[in-house]
Amino acid sequence: MHGFIKRFADGAFYPEEVQILVAAFDDAWSGLQSSHAPFAEEAYASAAQEILAKHIIMAVLPRLDTIECRCWLPTLSIVKSA
Repeated sequence: MHGFIKRFADGAFYPEEVQILVAAFDDAWSGLQSSHAPFAEEAYASAAQEILAKHIIMAVLPRLDTIECRCWLPTLSIVKSA
């Protein structure tokens, strides 16, 4: 599970911050599995984990410098094109 956060967050956050994001991801994913949400089932898990990781990262974007964001934000592929 750590791979989802690290794939999108490495280079934009300090290692200590990535650890916090990974912990948030692990907690959120565990909660989704415990709730028996349909998208937490094995058939959908990979896509759901990727979406969850992106949303966790997007939640902390306001603290980043806009120039810093431009380096990695396009890799998230959830940003609308102009």
